[in-house]
Amino acid sequence: MPQGMDDESSGTASDRPYPEVNDLEIPEDIVQKWQQLLDITAEIFEVPAGLIMRIDPPYIEVFEASGNPENPYEIGGTEDMLGLYCEEVVLSQEPLHVPDAQQSDRWRDNMDVEEFGLVTYLGYPIEWPGGAVFGTICVLDDEEREFEGIYRDLLQQFKRMVEVDLDMIVRQQELEAKNDRLQEFATIVSHDLRNPLNVAEGELELAQQEYTNEHLRAVERAHERIHVLIDDLLTLARNTDRPTELASIELGAFAESSWQNVDVGDATLHVDVEQTVRADASRLGQVFENLYRNAIEHGGADVHVWVGPLEDGFYVEDDGPGIDVADRERVFESGYTNSRTGSGYGLAIVADIVAIHGWDVEIVESAAGGARFEFRGVE
Repeated sequence: MPQGMDDESSGTASDRPYPEVNDLEIPEDIVQKWQQLLDITAEIFEVPAGLIMRIDPPYIEVFEASGNPENPYEIGGTEDMLGLYCEEVVLSQEPLHVPDAQQSDRWRDNMDVEEFGLVTYLGYPIEWPGGAVFGTICVLDDEEREFEGIYRDLLQQFKRMVEVDLDMIVRQQELEAKNDRLQEFATIVSHDLRNPLNVAEGELELAQQEYTNEHLRAVERAHERIHVLIDDLLTLARNTDRPTELASIELGAFAESSWQNVDVGDATLHVDVEQTVRADASRLGQVFENLYRNAIEHGGADVHVWVGPLEDGFYVEDDGPGIDVADRERVFESGYTNSRTGSGYGLAIVADIVAIHGWDVEIVESAAGGARFEFRGVE
C-alpha cells in the first residue's frame, strides 16, 4: 500500500493523546454545502455511507452524512473513540484505507463491521488551520473494495474543500474578534478622553469670562480638534462593527441634505446629478460630510464643491489646492494629514465605507485644479 495508507493501528486511545479540538460553530450554509458534498461522494463512490466526523474527545460525532437511504449513520450520533476506523485517522493524522476488514486482525471486530457490516473504509483527516484535527471525511462500503487512483485523489480534494471552509470560518472569527477589540478600544479611549476634556472646557469657559486673548482661543481650538479625533475614531470602529443596510437613494437630494449637516460657512455646493444608487444611507452620509469638510478645511471658507455623475458612479470635486499625486494614496491611511486642524481619519473613513460597499475610489485633479474624488462600481 502507498505510504500513509496502512490498515494496521499506530496507536490506541490509551497511549496517544487526542489533538485539541476547536469549538467554533460551523455556519448553517457551510453545513448544507457539506451535506451536498457527501451526497455527491456517496454517488460517485457507489457506497452506502459518506461521512464527515467531528471529534469531541473522548467521543466522535457524525457531523454530516450522505442522505442516501441505505446510510445507517444518523447525523448527531456519537460513539466512544475505541477501535473505530476514524479513531486511527484522527490519532495518526494520516489517511487510512481498509479494503476488507474481515481479512484484518486489527479491524474485523470494530463497531462499523459488527453493527453495520461495513468492511471497507477510506478516510482522510480534516484539519483546522494550524494543524488541530477537526475530524475525518470518509466513505464506507459493505463489500470488499480497493479504492485506488482517482478515488483517493477525489476524496483528498473533497477533504481540501472542507479545510478551505474551516480556514474561512477561523478568519471570520479572527476578524470579528479584532473588530470587537477595536470597538472596545475606541469606547474606552473616547470615555477616558471626554471626561478630562469636559473638565478642561469648563475651566476654559471660566477663564474666558475674565480674560480674552489669543492663547485661550488656541486652547479652544485644541479642544475642538480633540472632539473631532474622538468622533472620527468612534466612527472608524463602528463602521467595522455595524451591518450594511442597503437602500435606494436619490443621490442629488441626498448630497444636498448632507451639506446641511456640515458647518459650511461661505462655501457653495453645486449638485448636477439625478441618479439613484444602492447604499447604506448612514455611511453614504459620512462619505459626503467628510468630503465636504475636507474641501472646506483645505480650500477655505469660500470653496466651491461639485457633485456630479459618472458612467458607473459619481464624483465629488472642489476648487481648492488639490492633492499632490504622491499623496493621493496616503490620504486614505488612518491618521495621515497635512493639516493642523484635521484629524487624519476623515478620508480613512471614506475609504472604509467604499470598501464595505464594494466600490472603488480614486483621486484625480478637478477641472478647477482642486481635488476630485471619483467613485466607481456603484450600483
